[in-house]
Amino acid sequence: MNLTIPFNVPFRKEEAGQAMLNVEETYNLWDLLNTKYATIDVIQIYLAFAHDLDFKLLLQKQLKAFQKDVNTLETQLKKYSIAGPDKPLAGISTSVNPEVLTDERMGLMNRPSTPTSPWPPKRK
Repeated sequence: MNLTIPFNVPFRKEEAGQAMLNVEETYNLWDLLNTKYATIDVIQIYLAFAHDLDFKLLLQKQLKAFQKDVNTLETQLKKYSIAGPDKPLAGISTSVNPEVLTDERMGLMNRPSTPTSPWPPKRK
């Protein structure tokens, strides 16, 4: 006995007007939001250690941009009833010596690595 199932048979009943995502799209949304959360954590750590006012301003602008992206992604996940990743902690507090993480080192850690990039950076 040979049973065949036509490909157009839905596996679950769709509600009227409900949009669907495939597994890959769902994973991409979830992973992108998770990456944005991780990046926001790093930016908050850098803000806690940064000394240069211009660098802090740049970090704050980036933080606002990432938070806007997070809001958009969270809206999309909610639209499709997808449980998102855990949100990062609200703030960063540390008892570590702030001189350990310098502005120069933070800047070097965020640039694309090239074969000629010196690491660790040379001391002046």
